[in-house]
Amino acid sequence: MKLRIPGSSVDPDAFADFYRFPEGREESAPLVIWAGGAISSESYEARRDLEPVPVVAELEAARQRLGGAPCDALLLSTPPTLQHFESSAELFRRFLAFEVFPLLPAPHPTGLGLVGISFGAHLLTGFACRRSDARALAAIGGVGLWTAIEACGGQPPPQLEICCFTNDLDFAGFFAYELVEELRARGRSVELVERAGDHPFADYAGNGSVADAFAFVLERVTAGRGSPAPAAQR
Repeated sequence: MKLRIPGSSVDPDAFADFYRFPEGREESAPLVIWAGGAISSESYEARRDLEPVPVVAELEAARQRLGGAPCDALLLSTPPTLQHFESSAELFRRFLAFEVFPLLPAPHPTGLGLVGISFGAHLLTGFACRRSDARALAAIGGVGLWTAIEACGGQPPPQLEICCFTNDLDFAGFFAYELVEELRARGRSVELVERAGDHPFADYAGNGSVADAFAFVLERVTAGRGSPAPAAQR
């Protein structure tokens, strides 16, 4: 279901995609939020009438691995106006909380699982630090991860479990290593998964990291916790 948000604070024609798994479910379930990386205004406009088929396929693969775990999914392309480290976190939080969430159909979610790639991981990291209902965060090739947590006081909420996925040729690997080092120095547990590949979505999907990221958050926001942990952790 395409959510249209005309006159939004972040874009005059902002949008999002909402899915319910399984369709027709009436019981409450977790909400998984995906935020994509930085894109041009032209790419953002082109996606207004397209379905995020590759992302949905990765989420569905993770769901099936967990026995068809029920969930709602909110998939966001990052508006070009939000692609600045200095000012985007609060704008993004308000956009989600006050413009997108009121459009979601009932019932209300039981908890939040967050998966972000590239700059989308920065935005969702900052969002997670300001939400008591955020249970799990997976950052894929994330940039500005520690910057987002520093802006919230340097400590994520105690209930939030975090996993960073990075590739050996990805320039953004530094941000994952920085986050892991800073959090572990503060006594926080954080998982790091390193695989072969570069920064594009296709690389992370191809080596299994996108599906694993969805599985990481799903198994932590649902009752079932039986899925194997991702390989190559450090």
